[in-house]
Amino acid sequence: MKGTALAWAACAAVMAFAGCATAKGGSGTADSAGAPAKEASVKAGASPKSSGIVLLEGFEGAASWMAVGKNWGDGDTSKAVAQSAAWASEGSKSLELSFNPMVKDKGATCFTEMMDITDFSPYEAILLDVNNPASSPMQVAVAVTTGEGWAWFESNVIDLPSGESKDLRVDLYTGSLKTASTNWEFKTDLLDSDDVRRVALKFFGPEGLSGSVFVDNIRLVK
Repeated sequence: MKGTALAWAACAAVMAFAGCATAKGGSGTADSAGAPAKEASVKAGASPKSSGIVLLEGFEGAASWMAVGKNWGDGDTSKAVAQSAAWASEGSKSLELSFNPMVKDKGATCFTEMMDITDFSPYEAILLDVNNPASSPMQVAVAVTTGEGWAWFESNVIDLPSGESKDLRVDLYTGSLKTASTNWEFKTDLLDSDDVRRVALKFFGPEGLSGSVFVDNIRLVK
């Protein structure tokens, strides 16, 4: 009987030890894997993209935008671009585009081919802020170039009264863009939107108007 009791006691001790090891291991797995996963989901939920808007360009870092000038041979009246602290709607700087006297039906265009985001397919629209310091009203169109053929898709113009115009919106998938394949009629969506090669802004104003215009806070919105 004494031997039997000792055997049962030893068995119980082994089972208790094994049970403790299993419980500790289970707790460790939950603490090391479960909790960080929850924390990661909270961080993801707080990201700008999850909220539906991401910043495409805030003009705070190294400049990657250019003025077309005479480079494209299409009569563009743009002269130069520069980062400016004279006005900003996001951060402390904006892009200032200076232009020569406006010519009828010709724009003053600036562009970049060095975007951090080149897949626009998850997004429904582009938003931007503009400051027109001139006493005359202006207009702006947004153009996106996509695909291996560098197809140019351009929005209709948006009116720019004197002063600030914020949250100007260009929809990408409402059949409101023009391109060569539509004979430049405003009736297509942005195609090959997962392969964006260039983003351009084309400003128009009264014939003879010269000066500059500011743009900032270009965003993509879901």
